[in-house]
Amino acid sequence: MINKRISALKLYILFSVCAFSIIQLSPVVKSQEISGQLQQVEDQREEEARLELEYTKFTDEALFDHGGWFRSNYTVTEDLEKSRTLKTQDFRYWGNLNFGEGIHQFYGRGRIGFQSYNSGDAPDGDTQMFTTPRLDQGFYRGDIDLALNRYLGIDNTFYDLEMVFGRQFIQIGKGLALNSVLDGLTLNGSYKYLDFKLFGSRSLGHDNNMDGSVPGSRNSERFFAGSQFTFNIFENHVPYSFVMVQQDSSGEDPKDDVLDYKYDSNYFGLGITGRIYGNLKYDTEGMYQTGRSHSDSPDGISQSSESIRAFSFTANLKYEFAAKTSPGIRLGYAMGSGDKDRKSVTGTLNGNREGTDDHNFLYFGFVNTGFTFSPRFSNLQFVKLEGHFTPFEDTKRFNDLEIGLAGYHYWRDRTDGAISVSDADKNKTDLGSEVDFFLRHRIFSDFQISIRYGAFFPGKAFSVKERQDSILAGFNLSF
Repeated sequence: MINKRISALKLYILFSVCAFSIIQLSPVVKSQEISGQLQQVEDQREEEARLELEYTKFTDEALFDHGGWFRSNYTVTEDLEKSRTLKTQDFRYWGNLNFGEGIHQFYGRGRIGFQSYNSGDAPDGDTQMFTTPRLDQGFYRGDIDLALNRYLGIDNTFYDLEMVFGRQFIQIGKGLALNSVLDGLTLNGSYKYLDFKLFGSRSLGHDNNMDGSVPGSRNSERFFAGSQFTFNIFENHVPYSFVMVQQDSSGEDPKDDVLDYKYDSNYFGLGITGRIYGNLKYDTEGMYQTGRSHSDSPDGISQSSESIRAFSFTANLKYEFAAKTSPGIRLGYAMGSGDKDRKSVTGTLNGNREGTDDHNFLYFGFVNTGFTFSPRFSNLQFVKLEGHFTPFEDTKRFNDLEIGLAGYHYWRDRTDGAISVSDADKNKTDLGSEVDFFLRHRIFSDFQISIRYGAFFPGKAFSVKERQDSILAGFNLSF
């Protein structure tokens, strides 16, 4: 075991040196966005693994467990001014207590992070950025059915009825409308062929406001409430529906007595996942967004509250071959509506024109729009074809090494509307294409490395047609 740990440490050091060397020699764009998107993808994987592993209900005496992970990524940005090297570290530690024969669970997870640029590389002059220690998640989970039966002798007609109170991860639908850690209360349950989720929550105080035009936009205060119903009626197909309401109470700092930046939105979604035949699976989700947003104010005085009427749609086909190396392919299409008036897809200023409906789709979740280009899913349509395989699955040391390749093609939903990438400065529909490569390998059960490379080829909407390349290397150490 000691030799194994020493070998892991040697690999860690070797991989870190190699990763840093590779990135120093490679021009990379949008390093913070790329690092942030990769971390969001990895956070989602960690969350799914934790839900499977840490939420296990124990039927014996009280049980306490703890652990954590350390993740490190290296990336570089190269803009018109200079190249910028960014190194990101993220450390999290969790503890989990179960008792009462599966009735009670207390979970807590702390987080600390650090980002550093090479000397002179920081765009705002702040070379080092330290994330102060904070509570990443912390909640109480109670099994209501078991509690009623044990303490009151009541056999509830519901099954698996439970509540979760505190700082928790909440997702609705496929995670596009909402996919975040929030403070709140969630009620989960099922009855016969129906699963349901009800929740009410608020954003964390340290979350940035996505509307960068708000004075003092470093802090966001938004309230979320919603429900989701999943219907287990068919053997191979699972339809679901959801509703979510978002109320913006962020305000301004200092207070703006003339303009209002409030953005309130509602989301109505329908989706279905299932299997068509054999290993051919699919998922699709449509969403309609309503609400009220405040218009742009070119003169800084006049402004109006306008209706939001936006929508999104995603669809995917996935096939896993029953063959050596476990190959799989995925074909997907996605669309988030746009607004022809907007010069900013997230801001009030440079946003929707006064006297017109706001057709820009704005969301609080996540969708993978590519590794290098990675625009927000607003005024955007794209198709994606992805394939992956494990070439050495018959070997002992490299049996879980996975390699994948993905291709994207992007275009605007509204030709005359803005997207989140300002370099797309022409009123043209064609945004371009991208090819992404990834490699993941879990060397040991607690040590994983990953490499990602992406090449974006700008389309007719860009004045500068130069190919944009990005590469990121990182590792994850769990304990």
